[in-house]
Amino acid sequence: MHSEVGRYAANGFGLHEVAGNLWEWCLDGGVGYSAAPSTDPVAPAAGSAARVVRGGSFNDAASDARSAIRLDITPETRLVSLGLRVAKGITP
Repeated sequence: MHSEVGRYAANGFGLHEVAGNLWEWCLDGGVGYSAAPSTDPVAPAAGSAARVVRGGSFNDAASDARSAIRLDITPETRLVSLGLRVAKGITP
């Protein structure tokens, strides 16, 4: 399903339609939330090369277009629907 650009109101950062654009690489290692160590919740699993991507993409089901959805994939994986988000810090 597609929608027109600008159809929805901007979020608190003034951004429109940021969910579901593409799967985004995250620092998290290939480990689920419940298995993550409490001292370093983004630590990769011991002996695992997998990393986490989140968010779903433009060619996934609408139910996958959310920040809580995650996949474990290897860093060598290349997909048209996989990338990263560049953010600029704002100083108040």
